[in-house]
Amino acid sequence: MPKLSIIMPVYNTAKFLKRSIDSVLCQDFSDFELILVNDGSKDNSLEICLQYEKKDNRIKVIDKENGGAGSARNAGLEIAQGEYIAFPDSDDWIDPQAYSYCISIMEKKNLDLLLFGSLNTMYDENENVLDVKKGRTENIYLGTKEECRKKWAWLVGNLPMDGPSNKIYKSSVIKKNGVRFPDLRRMQDGVFNMRYFDKINSFEAVDKYFYHFTQHPSEYQRKKMPDKFIDCAIFYHKTAIDMLRSWGELTEENELILGRWFSETVMVAEFEYLPIGGRSFKTIYSHIKQINNMEYVHNFYKRYAKINKDIMKKERAIKDRWNLLLTALTVNGK
Repeated sequence: MPKLSIIMPVYNTAKFLKRSIDSVLCQDFSDFELILVNDGSKDNSLEICLQYEKKDNRIKVIDKENGGAGSARNAGLEIAQGEYIAFPDSDDWIDPQAYSYCISIMEKKNLDLLLFGSLNTMYDENENVLDVKKGRTENIYLGTKEECRKKWAWLVGNLPMDGPSNKIYKSSVIKKNGVRFPDLRRMQDGVFNMRYFDKINSFEAVDKYFYHFTQHPSEYQRKKMPDKFIDCAIFYHKTAIDMLRSWGELTEENELILGRWFSETVMVAEFEYLPIGGRSFKTIYSHIKQINNMEYVHNFYKRYAKINKDIMKKERAIKDRWNLLLTALTVNGK
């Protein structure tokens, strides 16, 4: 049985896939299996996966219909045999010493979850590097369930807790509790991590920047945004609030942390991922009005405005931006 199962969802990333797989195979830690899950790719990603499978007996390939990264990771979990689990993405890459360092820390301290740092590289449309930034991380150790639960909301507000790529998980926790990625097109990673965190007794974050995220142009990201992005955000926020309540940790401070996140996400849903080009005035008006009139969104602002004036300011900012947008569209005759 391998010490580590590395589950990599693959979808139309042929341009980056070899770099990603090679970064795994070049690890100075060799006791692993690499499960490549082709999630209905339309380019030659599957062909590349099969080529690597023939070269290295540690590699297994799963070919499935497209269902999103969450469903691909779930498929990998069904056959994973390792004591620990990692989820790198197929357009990113990882330093050679990453897994040996992380596994040694997890075994020494009997950790349930380990988070390490990342470098985020932004590329333009021609894949030229535009910028490289360090992700947020610091050295934190939480050795009991009570410490983990008391600190979780703070971690969400200060560290990259949602994504799975910069973390190592304990397989026994996942299997014992049936933790899986939910059927969401966005924020499924955050919900998975919440459900996993609910079951752990120890956590550590280390100030080591092992992981290299590939960030694509903003227009590329926007095209990937689902129409029901706000529904995913509501599911995430409700799940987080319910979890804190079940722990007895739904303090005003923790509510505010999650409230800031949700308020900003509403603004993203209304403006950042709604390209004006090609959209009619009626479509944009209907989209923004629908979000503002959602019962959950309305009740959220009503509740949080009582405990945070910044929330009210953001709600007013949303309305101001909405009015400016509608005015501009009207002037342009759309």
